[in-house]
Amino acid sequence: MGDMLACLRGWHPGLARAELQALLPEATLAADTSPRWCRVRGSTAAQRREALELASGLQCFLLEGVVQSTQTVDESAWLTIMQTYLDQHPVEGTVAVRGWKQGRKISGWSLSNLSGQLGGLLHDMGCVVNLSEPDHVLALIADGPTASLACGWMEGDGQAAFSNRERKAGERPFFKPVSLDPTLARLAVNLATGPLDGGPVVDPMTGTGGFLIEASLSGREAVGIDVHSEMVEGAKANLAWAHGGKSPSHARVLRGDATRLGDVLPADWHGRVRGFVLDPPYGRNSHGSVEGNKLLES
Repeated sequence: MGDMLACLRGWHPGLARAELQALLPEATLAADTSPRWCRVRGSTAAQRREALELASGLQCFLLEGVVQSTQTVDESAWLTIMQTYLDQHPVEGTVAVRGWKQGRKISGWSLSNLSGQLGGLLHDMGCVVNLSEPDHVLALIADGPTASLACGWMEGDGQAAFSNRERKAGERPFFKPVSLDPTLARLAVNLATGPLDGGPVVDPMTGTGGFLIEASLSGREAVGIDVHSEMVEGAKANLAWAHGGKSPSHARVLRGDATRLGDVLPADWHGRVRGFVLDPPYGRNSHGSVEGNKLLES
């Protein structure tokens, strides 16, 4: 398998790239033309599937994706480049072309027209087009800020957004205004723990349980701890709600002091914890006798 082009999403491409590196620790990532694209070397198909399932900032991978500046070629030359790519990467089964843009449009280039031209190339090669349920998708991404095109056979859902709408903080049975957005919570969990086989995760200041929800939904063992009984009961309710009304066996909420984790964590967790995620209280929610820095150091 050759290099893959990872296509990132979200408001901060740098964080999305860091998340991807955490999920693919053995792979090498290299910057490409757009901040939302990076080359990935040294990953397996299974590792990429897991990253696609877990990541909040990853759109898709393109097999040896072709990146081309529209400032240096015209449409005819670009189609010639893509014909060479398709000749070198034949596929079996039905196909479709999916195109989308990042940011503004590229002046003088029509995404719909280019997609149609690619479909024509595939048809001329004898490929069977199935727009509803294709076996393979040829993705075409237009990056407006860099006036560049990326194209290649796609792994992943492409434009599909990270699925979190149904579990937004305001939809939970127990809600506080400072509850963390699920996208950021999932990002933090992935940064802290990496691949699923890395070990369990702990949130020592769990509050309403946002980190705990994302960790458990991703299949990780997780423990959330809070000193306030109201938060403990609320986080338990939110955790069960996120799992269809049933508390998951691989995640739990405990009442305890974040400065005495050794006394709170289950004995069989000592030495096994992969990472910690926390959103410390701040502003009017930060009342207490322990300074923030000292609390983190403890």
